[in-house]
Amino acid sequence: MDFFQALFQGKVFENPETLNIMLEPVSYPEKASMNYQMGMYQVEIHGMKAYTHTGFWGTQVLFIPEKNLFMAANYSSVWRGGAVAPVFKKLLEEMVN
Repeated sequence: MDFFQALFQGKVFENPETLNIMLEPVSYPEKASMNYQMGMYQVEIHGMKAYTHTGFWGTQVLFIPEKNLFMAANYSSVWRGGAVAPVFKKLLEEMVN
């Protein structure tokens, strides 16, 4: 998660515009099941825009700019049924309550 924080806090690229290019929306000939930019997925979680990346071994990191919130989770098995690991949605619900 340290890398993800550094990326969105402008500490990875020398030129800040590089992150903006990385996050530019991509147009698809047909509607994509997930909105994928250059190495990053843009998703919506509880009505908020978020950026995420998932690793091969069941690890997912998530950043919600509106909340300045970074989260990471690891699963010993793959979750199914959505672009966002269920634990993130549950954590956000708990934070609101």
